Amino acid sequence: MEDNKRELIFVYNATLSLGSLAKDFLAEVLPNQPAECNLCSITYSLAFKKKVWKEFLEDLDMPSSFYLKDSFRKKFPGREEEYPALWLREGEKWKLLLDGNAMDKFNDVESLMDAIVEVLKD
Repeated sequence: MEDNKRELIFVYNATLSLGSLAKDFLAEVLPNQPAECNLCSITYSLAFKKKVWKEFLEDLDMPSSFYLKDSFRKKFPGREEEYPALWLREGEKWKLLLDGNAMDKFNDVESLMDAIVEVLKD
């Protein structure tokens, strides 16, 4: 990565296990079933990215990467936070923009998008 290149790194509170994926899927189709990952539940409809979320990401002036928490921990050891989380990576510099507590408070994708716009202003 270039030193001045900025990238948003999203980390889901999910792993690549059948149990984790099944739990998030059931949370989408069953009423009152809590999701393990709020980021997953507000940005996806069943297995597909919500259109408004996809368009928002495309309109951002920087690339975005997405990781399950187990693959994120393997690729970037030492970055232990509550998940889901959003990081800004600028070369070798990392800044936590939204931690798990903040991410879990969003009730819909629009409030998440508003928060991302606000934290990127700083």
